[in-house]
Amino acid sequence: MTENDSELTHLLQMVRELAAKKPYADADAASMLGPLDDTGLLDLAADTFELAGVDSLDWASRVIQEVGRESGSVAYFLASRYVSHRAQLRRGVEVFKRESVAAIARSADGELRSTTAPLVVTPAAGVLLEPTGAGVRAVSTTEFEVGTDAPKRTGLGGAALGGIRAVDRPDDRLSDPDASAACADWDILVASAALGVADAALSVSVDYARTRRQFGSAIGSFAGLRAIVAEMADQIDCARGLLTTAVTAVADPYDRRVAAAVVAARAGRAAVGVALSAVQVHGGYGYIDEFPVAGYVRDALSLRARCSSTLNARRLVAAERLGSGDTQAKENR
Repeated sequence: MTENDSELTHLLQMVRELAAKKPYADADAASMLGPLDDTGLLDLAADTFELAGVDSLDWASRVIQEVGRESGSVAYFLASRYVSHRAQLRRGVEVFKRESVAAIARSADGELRSTTAPLVVTPAAGVLLEPTGAGVRAVSTTEFEVGTDAPKRTGLGGAALGGIRAVDRPDDRLSDPDASAACADWDILVASAALGVADAALSVSVDYARTRRQFGSAIGSFAGLRAIVAEMADQIDCARGLLTTAVTAVADPYDRRVAAAVVAARAGRAAVGVALSAVQVHGGYGYIDEFPVAGYVRDALSLRARCSSTLNARRLVAAERLGSGDTQAKENR
């Protein structure tokens, strides 16, 4: 084990100890700002971006997975912050201690407009990403409008979601390689948050199956339930394998974006599927707030909505394997 591997192991253990201090229902991002700052997790992506011998994206992904096992809201807040920091650092912008967010945007009348972003703190900078077929358009700006009304959402209740909008000015646009890299970061880190939630849903299901008894036996001994739990674990393992490949084995920016879109689509589906299976394992208890399972379902649904869709992933894979009438894919290489 190298020194950096040892540091990562220590960091993940610190995350576990930090997360264990907060019950799931209370682990909102605002209440965790102080501890996240004190432990260096708040600016981890910026601090490790050019650190020798460290894969900054791998560290960020693994930290977010660990945090997601305790709180999808905190994991999503960190994913948004990390993506924005990494995108700005690629442009040579100093981001130390800067409050920053990233979000998937939608076009409207020549503008880039996102539906929501985690507004735990008032951001001083933001990166808005808009996938456009085989390409991606992105702006990095300090000039945007932040909404005051937080729309009601299914999950991620602790992420203080609110509206944010920025005008698409040419001077603010990221270059095609930087835009592709930022989009890949987004898919990888939001997928990491989704897998963290899926891990949590699986863990509580295993514990419940071992302790809940019916007809004199633990329900974990029933063949039907064992098959459900095995399928939950299989979905997570498949998605995590794709995630590991996208993070550590793909160097080309466009190829990484394709791999990231695939893993995001798979991780989003896996998180929802695992969370719904957790409800099935818990029976009626899966629907009440005294158990965390319903919260996992809500967070998984919200995270899946922010991951690349299966349709988008298939479009990118098809363009990579078969070519595309749209030359944008080649231009982004």
